[in-house]
Amino acid sequence: MLFDKLEKGIKDTPFRQVLDSVYGGRSCTQLICSECKAVKERHENFYNLSLEVKGFRNIDESFRKFISG
Repeated sequence: MLFDKLEKGIKDTPFRQVLDSVYGGRSCTQLICSECKAVKERHENFYNLSLEVKGFRNIDESFRKFISG
């Protein structure tokens, strides 16, 4: 909600890209066919990630699980 309000507040100013450049990221979800190996990709912008934390020793382990196939 905070980012949504900030984004609306600075949208028509020279600072409109600040949230994306400082806090944003871009993820790519890939679907790979097990038979023909065709790859489909979907790119999405994000401001936060939902990482699983239970059962991991640190955030690095959690992130590695997030990006694994």
